[in-house]
Amino acid sequence: MANDEPKAQDKGKGKAEEKQVNGASKDGQKDGKKKEGELEINPEEELSEEDQKLKEELDMLVERLTENDKSLYKPALEAIKTNIKTSTSSMTAVPKPLKFLRPHYEKLCETYEKWPDSEEKRSLADTLSVLGMTYSDDEDRRDTLKYRLLAPSEGIGSWGHEYMRHLALEIGSEYQHRLDEEQDTEDLAQLTRTLVPFYLAHNAEADAVDILSELEMIDEIKEYLDENTYSRVCLYMVSMVPLLTYPDNDRFVRTAHDIYVHYKQLTQAMSLAIKLNDMDLIKADFAATKDKALKRQLAFILGRQRICLDLEGEDAEDPELQDCINNTKLPEHFKSLAKELNILDPKVPEDIYKSHLESSRTAGMTNTDSARHNLASAFVNAFVNAGFGEDKLMLVEGGVKQSWIWKVKEDGMISTAASAGMLMLWDVEMGLDKMDAYTYVPEDQIKAGAALGMGVMNSGVRLDSDPTMALLGDLEGKSVAHKMASIMGLGLAYAGSQKEDLLELLLPYVSDTSVDMQLSAMAALSLGLIFVGSAQSDVSEAIIQTFLDEDRANQLKDKWTRFMTLGLALLFFGQQEEVDVVLETLKAIDHPMSKPASVLAEICAWTGTGAVLKLQQLLHICNEHIEEKEEKEGDDKKDEGEEKRDLSGDMLVQAYAVIGLSLVAMGEEVGQDMVLRQFGHLMHYGEANIRKAVPLAMGLISPSNPQMKVYDTLSRYSHDNDIDVAVNAIFAMGILGAGTNNARLAQLLRQLASYYHRDANALFMVRIAQGLLHMGKGTMSINPFHTDRSVMSRVGAAGLLTVAVSLIDNPKAFILGDHHYLLYFLVTAMHPRFLITLDEDLKPVQVNVRVGQAVDVVGQAGRPKTITGWQTQSTPVLLGYGERAELEDEEWICMANVMEGICILRKFSSRLSHFTRTFQRNMASTSSAVAPQPAPWKSTFLEHVRKMDSPEFVFSSLHAAPKDSPSDYLPRARYCIFRGFWAELPENRHNDAPRNERNYESELPTFTTDVRMNKPIEIFSSSSGHAKDESQAKGSGGGGPCEAVWWIKGDTMVQWRMKGEAFIVGEDIEGEGEQSKESSGVRTAKSEIGSRMRVVKEEGRDQWSWKRELVGHFGNISPGMRGSFKNPPPGQPVDQPYDTNLKTGEKVTTLDDPVSRSNFRVVVIKPEEVESTDLSDPVKARRQRYTYDKSTGKCTGLEAGGSAATTSPDKEKIDEKATANRNELRDVWSSVDIVPRFTNLFLLLCYAFLQEWVGAKEKVLDQSDQIGTE
Repeated sequence: MANDEPKAQDKGKGKAEEKQVNGASKDGQKDGKKKEGELEINPEEELSEEDQKLKEELDMLVERLTENDKSLYKPALEAIKTNIKTSTSSMTAVPKPLKFLRPHYEKLCETYEKWPDSEEKRSLADTLSVLGMTYSDDEDRRDTLKYRLLAPSEGIGSWGHEYMRHLALEIGSEYQHRLDEEQDTEDLAQLTRTLVPFYLAHNAEADAVDILSELEMIDEIKEYLDENTYSRVCLYMVSMVPLLTYPDNDRFVRTAHDIYVHYKQLTQAMSLAIKLNDMDLIKADFAATKDKALKRQLAFILGRQRICLDLEGEDAEDPELQDCINNTKLPEHFKSLAKELNILDPKVPEDIYKSHLESSRTAGMTNTDSARHNLASAFVNAFVNAGFGEDKLMLVEGGVKQSWIWKVKEDGMISTAASAGMLMLWDVEMGLDKMDAYTYVPEDQIKAGAALGMGVMNSGVRLDSDPTMALLGDLEGKSVAHKMASIMGLGLAYAGSQKEDLLELLLPYVSDTSVDMQLSAMAALSLGLIFVGSAQSDVSEAIIQTFLDEDRANQLKDKWTRFMTLGLALLFFGQQEEVDVVLETLKAIDHPMSKPASVLAEICAWTGTGAVLKLQQLLHICNEHIEEKEEKEGDDKKDEGEEKRDLSGDMLVQAYAVIGLSLVAMGEEVGQDMVLRQFGHLMHYGEANIRKAVPLAMGLISPSNPQMKVYDTLSRYSHDNDIDVAVNAIFAMGILGAGTNNARLAQLLRQLASYYHRDANALFMVRIAQGLLHMGKGTMSINPFHTDRSVMSRVGAAGLLTVAVSLIDNPKAFILGDHHYLLYFLVTAMHPRFLITLDEDLKPVQVNVRVGQAVDVVGQAGRPKTITGWQTQSTPVLLGYGERAELEDEEWICMANVMEGICILRKFSSRLSHFTRTFQRNMASTSSAVAPQPAPWKSTFLEHVRKMDSPEFVFSSLHAAPKDSPSDYLPRARYCIFRGFWAELPENRHNDAPRNERNYESELPTFTTDVRMNKPIEIFSSSSGHAKDESQAKGSGGGGPCEAVWWIKGDTMVQWRMKGEAFIVGEDIEGEGEQSKESSGVRTAKSEIGSRMRVVKEEGRDQWSWKRELVGHFGNISPGMRGSFKNPPPGQPVDQPYDTNLKTGEKVTTLDDPVSRSNFRVVVIKPEEVESTDLSDPVKARRQRYTYDKSTGKCTGLEAGGSAATTSPDKEKIDEKATANRNELRDVWSSVDIVPRFTNLFLLLCYAFLQEWVGAKEKVLDQSDQIGTE
């Protein structure tokens, strides 16, 4: 065996050793740090001839910089910069100039310190800043930033994207260091302001947002955006919000909101204003438009969030607008969906139970005719037929006497009577008569149920007459049950409305110590729902005063106290830091309920934020062991009862903390997955009180979103030894699948019905879960998030939390006891999961939409698809969780930014969408009725121009003649440089300007000019507009007649002549605002140039930008040429005064130099006639003339002798006949299978020869391809 072969016992051990090259030591750097000359070229390494030459050149240039001859400094630095910028290394390798210059870095730094302040010294700092990227051994050194601050900040983008990213990293590090040292950071802010335009121009919006965020300057990003970048920036900013802490998250949302308002995207702005819960912003956004359809769409968005807005001025006179906000038409739209889906027929509980599918052994036992079973059926009937207005149990022909209400007992009558309100959900006008019948029954529980049913029915819907307030507001002389139901009904009916009238009605019940705790707690809870998220001071003070009142001390032990604390917590829903004042106040209350109240308030304040620190805080609470804590505090002698109360309070705190985990993580998907993992640990290691809360938390984190991993886990918990855990798990399964008709969940619940056939409480909860699963016959959702899961309904989340709190430690205390009507708090979260499309008159319109799974496109390049796996359906349609809809029919545009809920569509012809409206304004032609066709002369022309050493041509325009001249105009000719065709900017690797994709093409030659020259005024003054002075020729426009001549010498000897009109494109070509704000010149230029542009990529036409094309032309010329636009005024006598800041010979390396950009213009020639004269052979000289036909969009050609070159009538007849013969021949031979393929090809060649002979000039290759294909 060879000595270098590994032995058998050594095989597989460790990592294979790499062979060392050039004598390098394997363990030369064991400490993991780079040595001084790590990137130096190994003396033994052999360089290629090209690399050796580059190294020697760079060594020589560095040597020049260390010499005393100052005249060599500038050219040496320019040469070094050029070598660095033009190096073409691999993306993963250090560019060779940087590698070769690294050994000289310290020497150059010393040289910099020795040089006096001068332009050369600043240029050296510029170079050292780039070299500093390779010398970043010490993180505290930050040389790239150090020398950048010492060098001019203009044109730093020319060093490339990697340099800019490295510079941004060092800026962030230095900023944090200076903050710690309390040093000034203004120079860093100024430098950052030069980086942001570069990032935005190069599609790096995320980098621009990140650097501004790191320097706490995110507010300034508004100044750098345009119509092409704002949408991507805002999308990224909004997606970052769940990952930020307060107040950065608030600042991001407000900045994005202001950007959307600036660019008239009011539906997006309204969504963010709702997210902020800022009524001033909401009112401002609503008042920001006069567009009737858009305002109605905003009203639908407000209605979905249940925000009550009082209309003023002209809006108050529009009753339909008020109906949109009040959700008055919601039942009508819901029933139209049901009719479309053919689900109007009512279902009975047995249709849901499907007892015949249960185990035959237990099938009869689960359907016993008991009051408890009948009560469960009433709930199932209510949930399943909710909103349909028909059923077979309650709203029957025989009236109240024949209804299901007599099959239940006592408190069951309250819930059963209230179920009629659920059946008539949202339909207040029709429902009042139905509910009124129950108020004349002598049983007090039925009257109470009717009152609660009115509140349920009115939830989320408001009428101008406000009948609910009139019917439920009179509480005098009523029984406790009736008062309880009425107060709860008021809370449900006016949830989120912030109706001040209810303060006077309900506050006394909170404050009055003589009132039963049950009533006080329900009044506090209803006020919390009504003023959810408003931090209403009167209510919070009243509740806290109740906690402090000594007369209430004994009552606070009551089980209903938790709902009073919940009412306080709901006031601060989503308020984040604003809750701190209340938390401090609660600390001063010496009562076991104060700590649970604090935890609940903090949970509500941070619900839906995804705040990681709050999740950690809640996990710490769950981690505490109460028994140990009690043992440690056992030294203090307390009476046994007090110790027990303290224990129960701490247990409730932990249960609330578990629920809080799901509520806080609810708004962020990554957080949800992490919390679900933690729930497994809590269930495995937690105490009994924690284990009871975990299933509820799992249901809350994913309502109406039946994830398999979640419901499989809940299915295991539903068989837990602790019946309370099992009952809560069953309810959580119902919450998880609410309104989805999920078949797997339905099967699991049927199995549970058989399993718990002997346990009345567990079976009751199984039935409730089955009713929730089939809620609204599968058309509803209780997920509080809407508008593409970006906005949380505070009212909906509050309702879910209320039911969870009632089950949290002992389900038998409320839901499984006598207070099952608390389940109706779910109604605040119930909403149709439909997409309804209306026209501008609010009439239903049926359109095709694509419905698919939503795709996260944040930060992705280009315009990626936002849905995947889509199917085409006709509206109205149902949308599942995580699904998104897009319009398929281009005839309509949607007024909302998200197709969800009720959307108003506008006919494409009546008003165009933002991008399409801009495109139509930019591209609409006033002179051409059809799209232009490709010109036959273009390819030949380009072939000839490429043979020229310099693409120069003579451009002639008309100059206004002196007054004594016999003619009005005199010709003026000058040499210009051809810069390519408009919308087809030539490639230039030195051009850092953002470029349009090749979405258009044209035959419009371009060249650049200075606005101070005579050409612009000549083009304007000779046009139909007849500009009278130079001030009218400063912007875009023109249209004067012109002629351009190219002379291609050498072997080609062809002259090209183009006659037509010339148009100027200037900085004003894309002004802000509507079309009326654009100048007539801008509209003329866009219209005339746009009429001759052809669409190449249909999907990219909306993203094409006139301004970007103009800047691209500016970037395509050399720095010296850009500098010519900063010269003194051309043609001005030298003895006349001028701006001394303007100098000849200056170079402009940036794209945003204000002086040169203000003088820069692009001239676009719109040729109407093109001539090509071939003089290569004097004997066979020919002139080809092409004329553009506006009626057809084609360019037809004629030779000088008058014979048709392409489109004479005789030629057309020959073409038609030849085509017919060719098709006939092809059909014959393609039908003969036995003829070999080469025979077909031979015959085709013969036939093509005949075609050539008759002048058809067909190409054989194309047709042979067709024969081969067929």
